[in-house]
Parts: sequence; structure tokens; C-alpha cells
Amino acid sequence: MKKLMKNSGGFLTVYILVALLTYILPYFGSNSVMANAAGGLVDVASGGRTSMFTHFPFLLHAICLIILCIASFMRGGWIGKKWIVIFPIIALLFDLTPVLSSIPFIPTILHIIVLVIGATGKPADIK
Repeated sequence: MKKLMKNSGGFLTVYILVALLTYILPYFGSNSVMANAAGGLVDVASGGRTSMFTHFPFLLHAICLIILCIASFMRGGWIGKKWIVIFPIIALLFDLTPVLSSIPFIPTILHIIVLVIGATGKPADIK
């Protein structure tokens, strides 16, 4: 993974493919307040004995967003801009927080910022 993040093309490929999943998963209720509430009710009604698959789309969505954070942190470290990790973190908050997830285009804008900074950044002379 580290070698892949050193290359702009590798970073772009990984980031775009994983980010695409974050746009597909909401169709399966990954960031739906109602779906997560229903899953929570099932969990409570069963005494907490349900499987993790009750919330599987949400977990997969969260994992994808965490992968984006890790990829941007690794790429940022390679180009001397570790601070770019703040953008996917904010996108994670906007994707998974109930009221914020209804605000359109904020995660998309944040992902585009990461892609531009990550792709145009040159390797830094890190000592």
C-alpha cells in the first residue's frame, strides 16, 4: 500500500475506487437514519443478539471512509502535506452524521480537493 501511495496514479486509482463505493452504499441504506434506527430497534428487541450484518452497509461505508483517510494520510506524508487527511475526515463526518448527511455535495467537494492536492503534489524532501 505504501508503494502504491507514492505514485500519483496509484493514489488516484485507490482513492477514486473506494470513494465510488461511498456513493453507491447509500442506496443500500448505509447512511440512512431510518435504516440505522430500524437496525438498532432490532438489536434492542433481540437483546443485543443480532449479527453485525444488521448494520453491514453502514460498517462497509465507515470502513471505506477510513480507508480514504488512511490513503490521504499516506499520500500526504509522501508529498509533505499530511494535513490533507482533514478533508476525508470532514467528509466522513458529513457522510455519516444524520443531519449533515442531507447537505449535498460537501463530501464530493472535499474528495475533489484531496484528489487535486494528492495528485499534483510532488515528493517532499523529508529528512
